Amino acid sequence: MGSLTWRRIGLFIRLCLPLQIAGGVLLTGIGAAVARYLAHPVRLGLFLLGELLVALIQLTGHYLLAYHNASPDAEQGPAGLLSMRTGALGRDGLPPRVAQLAAIFSGGLAAIVATGMLIQGMVPPLAWLLVGLVWLIYFLYSVPPIALERTGYGEVLLSVAVAGLLPAFGYALQTGEAHRQVLMSTAPLIALHLAMLMTFELEAFFLDSQRGKRTLLVRLGWRTGMRLHDLALGMAGVFFILGFLNGMPLRVAAGAMIALPLGVTQMWQMVRIRGGAPPRWRVLLLTSEALFGLTTYLVLVGYLQS
Repeated sequence: MGSLTWRRIGLFIRLCLPLQIAGGVLLTGIGAAVARYLAHPVRLGLFLLGELLVALIQLTGHYLLAYHNASPDAEQGPAGLLSMRTGALGRDGLPPRVAQLAAIFSGGLAAIVATGMLIQGMVPPLAWLLVGLVWLIYFLYSVPPIALERTGYGEVLLSVAVAGLLPAFGYALQTGEAHRQVLMSTAPLIALHLAMLMTFELEAFFLDSQRGKRTLLVRLGWRTGMRLHDLALGMAGVFFILGFLNGMPLRVAAGAMIALPLGVTQMWQMVRIRGGAPPRWRVLLLTSEALFGLTTYLVLVGYLQS
């Protein structure tokens, strides 16, 4: 019985997508780090509340997506980033109702945190607008009848929300303003996040096609989608160069270049697959996650050290 309990705990942790929650923390932190770099005072209490609110919004989105994607053979599909084909729900996993109840609980906590911040008058209007957009995109991505995850348009919006709006929220939370330094820093991350989503969708391509799930890769076709993946990686490098030429700190741009070999490796693997080589999914998926995560971390550290 004990082993069963620990197994269920492990499945629930998997359901939470902890790596994506950690990524959200780092991305929101980039906004605060940019504010600090631009000589704005960073209010630690407000920063922590903002991080908590973002984490709860992400968790609610993950649970909702898991619940609406639950199926009896969910564990047999490949493990996508947000597609929840991870075996956490379905046959031999947790009941779908667990995800439903978890979404209600985390959504309620998010509402409580947001209400407290609203009553205290701590959050500038722009920050409310940005975090509201993040919540809206997560909701529309996850919940029918819109369910952007199944339309072929959700990937771009989700990448903008995660890699673009979260840092902008972190900055606006401290300053009440927007700044081009945030945009310069997040444009490459948006491209890398989209490339990561395309990588995970590639593994799920045939299953998604059979189930009629119109992801971006299914709509484009796997060859065109793989080229879009390569283009996104190339654009990330271009955005970093343009950002440096327009005032991005040297430590940020140079730090991001440390992740360049991972990007080259990921692109090379895609070229091999297009050429007919058998895909090594585990290596490809780990590389794509590591590229986005490491680059995000290096951008944050770059600003903290500048």
